[in-house]
Amino acid sequence: MKVAASRPRFKEIGQVQDVVKKYWIMGITGAMPTADAVRAIVMETNDILKKAGY
Repeated sequence: MKVAASRPRFKEIGQVQDVVKKYWIMGITGAMPTADAVRAIVMETNDILKKAGY
């Protein structure tokens, strides 16, 4: 396809997507400040990737 972008291909993508979804929802619903939600996404994603050896 010319207009589609493939999703990242690494084993931990499911874990990363779960983290993003969890904090994205919390940020947009006001359950936590958006800046804190973004920081949490970055921190947890980095932890997942570091543990996986990236």
